[in-house]
Amino acid sequence: AVALSAPRTGEQAMLLALSSLQLAGGGSRADPDAAAALLTELGVFRRHEPLALLRRGVELQLPQERTAEAEALLASPPPDPDAATRADLTHLPVFTIDDASTTEVDDGLSIEPLPGGSGSGGGFRIWIHVADPTRWISPGSGLDLFGRQRIRTLYLPWGSARMFPPELAEGPFSLRAGE
Repeated sequence: AVALSAPRTGEQAMLLALSSLQLAGGGSRADPDAAAALLTELGVFRRHEPLALLRRGVELQLPQERTAEAEALLASPPPDPDAATRADLTHLPVFTIDDASTTEVDDGLSIEPLPGGSGSGGGFRIWIHVADPTRWISPGSGLDLFGRQRIRTLYLPWGSARMFPPELAEGPFSLRAGE
């Protein structure tokens, strides 16, 4: 009951649970796994809570500032300095190793037959398609620094801890059919 007395971060709840277990006879050094099990049973933690991340202070939710920055980018997209040299490959079918429910598609492959066909020495060209978030993000911006810290989207049993706001990750940062 002490651990549930006020809203707390995962780490604060863990420390409170540990001290509560010590007071209840858990000895001078209570077991963190027992505290986590207790907090899960009480509904404070979700099953499969990423405690190692919480102990290190990793925020699982995107800061509001990053979402606001994403909305500003979408409202006023930056110019594309590489627009003149980008090849339009939307006519090619692209294959990915993502499942059907994936919303952040960041890479794929396509095969283009070359003139002359494969039987007459024409061969094929393999294209590697890679999303280009750096076209949207300025070095040193809040999104840039947060992305460097997070490194990737973390997929967890109950959801994900995103590297970038979904407005960007599932939009212009993602390879989408016909775009």
